[in-house]
Amino acid sequence: MIQEYLFTSDQYKADLENLSISPKVTKEITTIENSKCWTLLISVPGVSMEAAKILDPLNRKVCENYRPTVLANECSAYFNKALYPIVNEFERKLRKLLYLASSLHGDENSQKVIVGLEEQELGNIFETLFSDAAFVKKAKETINKTLSWQFTRAELLDVINKLDENRLWTLLLGDDCVETLCSSFSEIRNYRNDVMHAHNIDYEQFNKAHKLFKKVNTELDSAIGKLIGAKETNTEVTSTDFNNTLSSALAALHSPIDTSGLLVVSEALKSITSNQPIISPEVSKTLSQIGRFATGECTLKPEVIAAIANLGKIAALQSEIAPATRAMSEIAKQLASYKIDIPPAVTELQQRLSEIDFSMLPNSNNTQQEDEEKNPNEPHEI
Repeated sequence: MIQEYLFTSDQYKADLENLSISPKVTKEITTIENSKCWTLLISVPGVSMEAAKILDPLNRKVCENYRPTVLANECSAYFNKALYPIVNEFERKLRKLLYLASSLHGDENSQKVIVGLEEQELGNIFETLFSDAAFVKKAKETINKTLSWQFTRAELLDVINKLDENRLWTLLLGDDCVETLCSSFSEIRNYRNDVMHAHNIDYEQFNKAHKLFKKVNTELDSAIGKLIGAKETNTEVTSTDFNNTLSSALAALHSPIDTSGLLVVSEALKSITSNQPIISPEVSKTLSQIGRFATGECTLKPEVIAAIANLGKIAALQSEIAPATRAMSEIAKQLASYKIDIPPAVTELQQRLSEIDFSMLPNSNNTQQEDEEKNPNEPHEI
């Protein structure tokens, strides 16, 4: 097992030539001809945990004191490989728990939810289950508005503790389900990324990660057993509408919405519809609400995502307003002489309007009322 380092000057060469090492370790310094570069190679026989533990403190000492470019870090690679099985086990058991909770809930949305989970990387699942974007935004806004530049730890904690945090995991399964995962999910995510992306880790990090994943995996086994046991005894499996709630959260991941242009679109459409009676009043009523998504004044909920697609169709009608208006004039002329053939442009416009599902559009009165109930003075997360 080797550690190899590259240096680009002789600044630390003498120090490393005199570096004290264990008799079990071999040290070799090699100069690269026609350059100022040279390498330090330290190694021990074999590839094992014992060898990795011997090289690890030497690696930390060289990196911290002499800042080389690391060419080979085989002790870290060994720790990565040793953690991989237990990290892989964690991800599979987490998915197993979610799949079972969905299936045992026993409704028609179960398969849809499971497919949605299978399509997501663990990072997205973690974000969905354990982060509350509205809480994060509100915390930043509150800190900036209520605290001075010089604030104490106690003041900061007091401000944050007064805010509500609504995590999806808590709603679906409860904070007592896999407690270590709930309390340490950020640390678990970081360790998992270190392993999966081959980041350098030392023995101390390896040891902490191994203990943490082992504990979480044991708790996952217990939670899975409780789910199955609850179903077998005809006890409520989950305390909420598991599949519909999780399905809505996954839909938001599948359909990221760029709202940056909604304000401009809404203003343009309102201008058009104010002079064009062929647009449904229901659409006109909705336009005043669209721009608020762009300015962050209301919450874009998962059930509204499908409505955005409909709004795109509405915006596309702008290019057809003029020919349709001219066609309406033709109708007036024909009606005057009792000719009632409908021009093609009108028929086409009617067809496009029929493709729009107006029932999916948010009700402006209800949305406004919900926003005011959440916080009458503050913008909400989109």
